[in-house]
Amino acid sequence: MRNKRLRRFVVLTALMLGMTLTLIGCMQTRIVDRIKILTVLGVDQKNGLYQTIGLYMDHMENDRIKSIHGEGDTVELMLSQMNMQSPHTIQTGKLRMLVFSRRMAEQGLDSFLHTFCRSPITRTSMILAVSEEPPQEMFQSLKGKNREGLPYHLIEQNVTSDNAPLNNLHIFLFNCYGTGRDAFAPYLKRNKYGKIEFTGLGIFQYDRLKLVLDAKETLLLKMMKGRGKGGILPVQINAGSEENVAALSLLKEEPSMHFALDHGEALKMTIDLHLIGMLKEIPRMNMRSEITYKYTVSELEQQINDNAIKLLNKLRDNGVDPLGLGDFVRGHQRSWDEEDFYKREYPRMRFEVHTHLTLKESGIGY
Repeated sequence: MRNKRLRRFVVLTALMLGMTLTLIGCMQTRIVDRIKILTVLGVDQKNGLYQTIGLYMDHMENDRIKSIHGEGDTVELMLSQMNMQSPHTIQTGKLRMLVFSRRMAEQGLDSFLHTFCRSPITRTSMILAVSEEPPQEMFQSLKGKNREGLPYHLIEQNVTSDNAPLNNLHIFLFNCYGTGRDAFAPYLKRNKYGKIEFTGLGIFQYDRLKLVLDAKETLLLKMMKGRGKGGILPVQINAGSEENVAALSLLKEEPSMHFALDHGEALKMTIDLHLIGMLKEIPRMNMRSEITYKYTVSELEQQINDNAIKLLNKLRDNGVDPLGLGDFVRGHQRSWDEEDFYKREYPRMRFEVHTHLTLKESGIGY
């Protein structure tokens, strides 16, 4: 009995060892020092040619940022030219960020994404962003810097601190090709000191960039989408005869939407915003006074209502729907048709926003 068990164990061990060796033999070995692993790819299109810059870490020079350029009529030709310039194979399987110039985004991204996303090594978790200027120019200042200078760290930090809604290639494609919604992407530009900064969101109509929101509008959009719990919103505070700017630190955001026919004609979309926040850097005010507290809360609620409605009207007038209002209506109407909705109903839609704000520990902390 014991011999049978021993023979069975030996046979199973041999089979497992044989399978392991077979699998190892099928693997494609890649030695890190002999390849260039791109982490950021910036793309522009000019005169019908894709022009690109790839950023990678040079492990032979203390992990400093290096770049490589390429151009071509197609995505494959563009990547092929980059390979021709390098003594090591270019690898794109570890890309963490894909950046398009504003010029290319306005022309349309469908053709590039259709080809690029067919590659089995493309990561849909990578960040997709839009830059004010061609990435080849914007990324020149990053050469020789350490890993922290890579722009995807900038976006990840702003998403973590809730200054921007979560976005990656998977979410972008879902919003771009989904029904009743439009895509959005972080917007980058260089400030007056030459530093790359996140300044807002680029809003797309299908695959074309149609509108750019500033930082305040981006935060309002995030609040109405209900993504995240945080962000700093600048607000106006009246203290006596003076008007001061304060910072409303958002701790919790819970939006809810419902719609109805307005007098049997146009759709009216109502959004209830339940917010918990902390007012910082306020002027000399006695927030412990019930009268002062109620007046301040009412004033802030009205400001948020007005700014949110202004943003919703701006999105509607530009024919874009990053909030997915069309998809929301579709979920409540059996006969909903996307083309008819955005041609006839969305341009006439009216909005109401009701903010319900609770202030916590106002004036404490910075």
